[in-house]
Amino acid sequence: AIKKITDLEGKTVATSYPVSARKFFEKNRIKVNIFKISGSVELAPALGVAEAIVDLVSTGSTLALNDLRMLTKIYDSEAVLIANKEW
Repeated sequence: AIKKITDLEGKTVATSYPVSARKFFEKNRIKVNIFKISGSVELAPALGVAEAIVDLVSTGSTLALNDLRMLTKIYDSEAVLIANKEW
């Protein structure tokens, strides 16, 4: 039943990243209940804890395994290794 982000109005969204999630939904003027969760966030909808999740995704295979699909991208990120050149 959820096809676009506006369909999440009034729903619960589980995430390990509540600050990023809250900023995204506030920017888009969508009122949601943010539920902070640690660990396997993708299980939240199957357990009835939330209707949607905000999580980091690399390949999307974990989403597919849990019958989830991406609605939209919140932002791009990248992991980098940084060292002090003096060491």
